[in-house]
Amino acid sequence: MQSLKGFEAVAMIRSGRHKGAIVAFAERLHDRNGHHAAWILSGEQAKQFSLTDIAGFDPTDAVGLANGDLILLERRFRWTEGIKMRIRRIRAGEIAPGAVIKGEVLIEANMAQEIDNMEAISAHRARDGSTVLTLMSDDNFNGFLQRTLLLQFRLEDEDVSRRTMR
Repeated sequence: MQSLKGFEAVAMIRSGRHKGAIVAFAERLHDRNGHHAAWILSGEQAKQFSLTDIAGFDPTDAVGLANGDLILLERRFRWTEGIKMRIRRIRAGEIAPGAVIKGEVLIEANMAQEIDNMEAISAHRARDGSTVLTLMSDDNFNGFLQRTLLLQFRLEDEDVSRRTMR
């Protein structure tokens, strides 16, 4: 793979038919239809699927949830608009070889919402049973222009079709 076109977001599926498999999303490697290339890695097999490219955002990290879903962190940078980030939830049932998945956009933010170059995401269960997402930015050793930030969001209404974040 070429520079900036390799694996960028990698996560393990924690439940369901692909339990234990690794999912890897390429940062800027697209299939012939313009979707982000992605793979399910299970045992010695790697099977490709695709992630719909929405507005030129690139995957930067992913994390598996206890129910088998994935949370995908994405970012976009343009000199004319600055940095943007997005979090998408990909349902376990969407992930399949050959599939083109879109996922559900949970949040999209720009620099007006005090974000930066968001590159890392993790998830943990809070004492009340809710899922907390922790995001971190990378200042690329460029403290003059960029910051290192730590953000947290709580997923609400996880087991119903309508999800929100706060």
